[in-house]
Amino acid sequence: MKTTIGPQHLVLSIADGHHSITTVPALGGDTAATFTVTRRGDRVLIEADGTAGPWSARAVGPGARTVSAEPDAARLETAL
Repeated sequence: MKTTIGPQHLVLSIADGHHSITTVPALGGDTAATFTVTRRGDRVLIEADGTAGPWSARAVGPGARTVSAEPDAARLETAL
């Protein structure tokens, strides 16, 4: 059985009000996917654009957790 694991976005010690954009390059140099991370209080929202397969995000630190998105999912939201 073959298992395919998509990209994992690490969320490291972000402050309340944080907003950032990360791009993932394709092999040819173009942008394959873009992830936007926003924190409001104890909630973190990760929005994806251009993902064609499964992806996940991991909040690192106290209460660390990994949340996974379904293929083509546009967003994940989790509590810290």
